Amino acid sequence: MFQDSFSESVKSFNEIQKQKFDELNLKQSEQKTAMEIQLEKIRDSVEKSIDKIREENTKKLDEMRATVDEKLQTTLEKRLSESFKVVSERLEQVHKGLGEMQTLASDVGDLKKVLTNVKQRGVLGEIQLGAILENILSPTQYQKNVKTKKDSTEFVEYAILLPGKDESGGQIYLPLDSKFPMEDYLRLVEAYEQASPGDIKAASSQLQQAIKKSA
Repeated sequence: MFQDSFSESVKSFNEIQKQKFDELNLKQSEQKTAMEIQLEKIRDSVEKSIDKIREENTKKLDEMRATVDEKLQTTLEKRLSESFKVVSERLEQVHKGLGEMQTLASDVGDLKKVLTNVKQRGVLGEIQLGAILENILSPTQYQKNVKTKKDSTEFVEYAILLPGKDESGGQIYLPLDSKFPMEDYLRLVEAYEQASPGDIKAASSQLQQAIKKSA
């Protein structure tokens, strides 16, 4: 009787244990399934976040690239504009310089024409001589159109007043004249350029005679 009761108790205990074990297995299986679902959701969320971050980074990189390209383009255009401006200014200066050179060449040509005329050359020389004396002397130290010799009817263009008196008590003058034998001088220059000793000697002699004659 006791043995039967004990066997029933053991059997009942085993069934209860088996039932609890089955319930535990079921619960673990359900928890595993729930955990897998949760992990899948987390994985999806992480992947979506990563994709979003990747898209945002790509967008920001594109914006940065566009900004850099725009700044580079602006800087390049600015520098090109400045370079073209400098080149234009230099070309304008060159053009202006060429114009000034042409004007100078024209002026030199006109001056050469003036100097080939003996009378005009004399007038120009007289003006230059007067300007030189005016710059270095006071008005009381020189005179214009002076007859330096009593017995002569000739006048000199300018004369410097020297200190002292002559034998007759008159003013002592240092006559100055702007005449210059240019043709004889140019012949001497040409002889030197050609390195011709004979022509140099002849031209020097002619120039000396012309100067003495003018004096």
